[in-house]
Amino acid sequence: MVDTPLQLSGQVSQFPLLEVVQFLGNMKKNGTLHIFKNGEEDGVSLYFHEGNLIHATSQDSAGIGIFYSVLQSETGYFKFSAGEEAPEITIDQPIAFLLLESQRRADELRYLQSKLPPEDTVLFIIPHLEEVPRLNTFEWRIISMVNGRRTLKRVCEKAGDELEVKKSLIELFKKKMIGTTSGEASWKGFVPQLVPSRELTSDRPYPPLLRTNLLLKSIDGKTSLKDLIITLNITENDLLEDIKLLFDTHWIKFSSGQSTLFARVKSEL
Repeated sequence: MVDTPLQLSGQVSQFPLLEVVQFLGNMKKNGTLHIFKNGEEDGVSLYFHEGNLIHATSQDSAGIGIFYSVLQSETGYFKFSAGEEAPEITIDQPIAFLLLESQRRADELRYLQSKLPPEDTVLFIIPHLEEVPRLNTFEWRIISMVNGRRTLKRVCEKAGDELEVKKSLIELFKKKMIGTTSGEASWKGFVPQLVPSRELTSDRPYPPLLRTNLLLKSIDGKTSLKDLIITLNITENDLLEDIKLLFDTHWIKFSSGQSTLFARVKSEL
């Protein structure tokens, strides 16, 4: 059967993508459906062969997750390029199955979102003063994308499968690892500890400033950074400068949970 060239384009708000994909499947078309959100430099491409979806790609990634995510779009522009071939095959499921699965996922996503703050909410890490709760690899990946600037929606876009990301976000909220407010300089609650010389594998340089040395002598493994600011009567910026230096040169450390989070905080201050 010869694939008749097809001229197909329109606004997503007028022609839901689910219906467009279903049409291409029923017509057993070969080609690529391009969906643009904010211009042609920011788009998703869905590749069809005899009506079946065989590849989906965006600027950041490729695969079935892209397809499920773009079907949720309510705005944008699409156009179909007949005969355009896929550079690779990343999807191997009948189009009928994918459409049914997309509807099931849409229902589940609506339920998950009801358990989360609005998608335009900025997410923050909540530092733990003691041990960090046990996290799996995917949860750590999500944590790495939370920086006090990205919204929940943007974290989902960068992390991959929206369904799995939102499941993990719910767990991270339950474990009190992330929140919707930054709090008042939460790093101030961290408690630095001295690093014993026996734990070192090489020499460490002595602090160059008297102020830094006085801070080092005041560290007892019990006093928080907030209390050190008060005790030593120094500014917050001076304390941070000295603490970062002492941390980087292995004079001090934090508990396992605080150490991971302080390394992140340090890179963003």
